[in-house]
Amino acid sequence: MAIESICKGCAQKLRVGDEYAGRKARCPHCKTVYTVPGVASGERTPSTSDGWLLKTKDGTVYGPVPKSDLDGWFHEGRLDSTSQVRKEGETSWRQASELYPSILLSNSSGDSPFSRNPISNLPETNPYASPSTSGPATRQFRPHRGGMILTLALLGFVCCQIFSIAAWVMGHADMKEINAGRIDPQGRGLTQAGMIIGIIGTVLMILGVGAQIIIVAFAIVSEM
Repeated sequence: MAIESICKGCAQKLRVGDEYAGRKARCPHCKTVYTVPGVASGERTPSTSDGWLLKTKDGTVYGPVPKSDLDGWFHEGRLDSTSQVRKEGETSWRQASELYPSILLSNSSGDSPFSRNPISNLPETNPYASPSTSGPATRQFRPHRGGMILTLALLGFVCCQIFSIAAWVMGHADMKEINAGRIDPQGRGLTQAGMIIGIIGTVLMILGVGAQIIIVAFAIVSEM
């Protein structure tokens, strides 16, 4: 003699030998551990008089299960406004909201929790992003002055070497800011080139001034 029961995890009908009455068993479908009912202890499988069937939005039918199990599914949120139920022996389906009116208030999404994929319905969010940001953060840099620094350095060679000093000072300051991530790094090449040319121009200016001082000094000495 076989004992029939309904798995509370997946609502599949299970059948085991009566020698397992009152013992623990595992559902082969969902691996839920349950206690095999025993006729001697007063436990029995649902009959046509107390079995309930549940139909989800996609047409899948679960059951028959006792009314207590159907109540349990309702409290677990597995019934929604599209669910239909009927008692074994009845020929027509009725809306689950006729048995559980609160479904219309608590669940209006129209998606059946039986067929819902709990993973695919999760929002696609970055767990490492700041809660205050809704998208990828874009870092704001101060605009670089590479073009101006290079122009000053070239002017120092062409007309006035004082521009070489300005290019050196400005280039050195901006390179520190670029390395610190505060100025647009796209200007690194122009800024570095302008700074190097400014250093060369400044050194040449110092050498030129030094040479003039030496010439004047020799001229004064020779006249004495």
